[in-house]
Amino acid sequence: MKSTKEIVSITDHITEDSIESSVLGGFLNSNLNEETTIILVWHKTIDENFLKKYKNIKAIFRYGVGYDNIDLSICKKKDIVVCNNPDYGVDEVADSAIAMILSLTRGINSFQSFAKDN
Repeated sequence: MKSTKEIVSITDHITEDSIESSVLGGFLNSNLNEETTIILVWHKTIDENFLKKYKNIKAIFRYGVGYDNIDLSICKKKDIVVCNNPDYGVDEVADSAIAMILSLTRGINSFQSFAKDN
């Protein structure tokens, strides 16, 4: 018998699901299984083989920018809704870029190597 309750599962790389649990409550089942209807994806490849195994999936929500790991044509054929988070990690990427620029322009890595060697 097919379940009428939506079941949300996390596919990969999320080790702490406290935020998801607080938002989704009883809808979250961290174990991906055949009853899963909605998946939260980070890097897991979602292709035809994956969707054959999990036939009840109705929606895919991607943590992050882009859809590189999701076969959109298969999802479209199966009427699966696919969403992403276009501003995921924007602040972290900007901070890292500025830090790298400062490191290069101020020679921080060469000073660090010098300090380690002496």
